[in-house]
Formats: sequence, structure tokens, C-alpha cells
Amino acid sequence: MNGFGGQAMRHVWVSLDALDGARGASKPSSRDRGALEAAAGGSRFVRAHDDGEADGERQLLHLCECTCERGEGGELRSRRADGVKVRVPAAALSGANPVHQEAIADAAQLSHLNEPSLLALVRTRFAQRDIYSRSGRVLVALNPFESDPRWLEQTYGPQAIEEHRREEQIYGPMRSTGGPGAAAAFPSFRGRAGEGSLGLL
Repeated sequence: MNGFGGQAMRHVWVSLDALDGARGASKPSSRDRGALEAAAGGSRFVRAHDDGEADGERQLLHLCECTCERGEGGELRSRRADGVKVRVPAAALSGANPVHQEAIADAAQLSHLNEPSLLALVRTRFAQRDIYSRSGRVLVALNPFESDPRWLEQTYGPQAIEEHRREEQIYGPMRSTGGPGAAAAFPSFRGRAGEGSLGLL
């Protein structure tokens, strides 16, 4: 049993911090630790595949090298690709979402909303120049460190504001996709204080 419902392959996060506390038979080998650190690339978490295999006190995982692709209907989906096999203690694992979900605008739609999943979502969206993400009624805004006038116009210009207002009319004020000029950038968001609890992070 893999600790995540006994299903076939699941995406999981491996916490490098949790590995530091592993002792005895659950401690990963130096080869496995090295592979995990290389895959982390400076992060504290590594995505892997858990097929439910165990080796004593450790889970056998494949490092995740999944990619995203579009299906015939245009929907995004993950294409599985396995990396190096490693053995880690089950206590170092937490649930992860499929790769194709890492760029959605609202983190509340994720199956697994935990620290590594939120970091992956924000990192992916930031790389796509989507600086606004949402988790329900909490808006996460990142500093884009951007001075390109074209980007600023696309994000905060009159056309972006109008696009956002149309989106709000269609989807509702807290259901818009978080596209160019997400709700926090506009007075319409600030004017919603009377609608209940809102958060800006």
C-alpha cells in the first residue's frame, strides 16, 4: 500500500527536509540522496511517481520527468516519463498533482493543496508571466520585477481592465481565471471588502 489510497501510480512530493531526520533502515542511500538533490535543483521538494512498491521501511519511487500534452479535445494532460529509481521513507512523502494541473489559476481546484504543490503552481505561473494566482478567496500576487512597457500595458492597461471586467460578468467576481490584470490589480477587487473575507498575499 502506498499511503495514497492504494491506487496505481500517484504523483508524490519527496521532502528533502524530511529525509534529514530519517534514521536506520528508512534512511536513503547516498546515491538516492544525491539523485534527489540533483533533481531538486535547489528546491526542498522533488516530484516522483509512487507505484505502491515498498522495500522494507522505504518506498520505491521513480523521479518524475512527466511532460504536458494536449488531447484531441484540446484538454491538457500529463504524459508519464520515469526518471531514476530511488528509495525513500514513506514519512517524507506528500500528495502531488499531475503536472498538467500546475498552471491552473485557482489553487483551490487542486486535489492536493500543500506547500510543495502551491510552490510548484506559483513557480509555473510565474515562469509563464502569470503573476496572479488564487486559492479560493485568497489572491497570491508576485512581484514580476517587470519594466517592459508592452507587458505592463497587456497586464494593467485599459484593454486588460476591460477584459477582466467582462470575465467577471461571465464567471463572477471570485471565479475569473486570473488572466491578465487579475482581480487584485483593479479597484473592483478593492471595492469588494463588504462581500466577506478576502485575502491578498
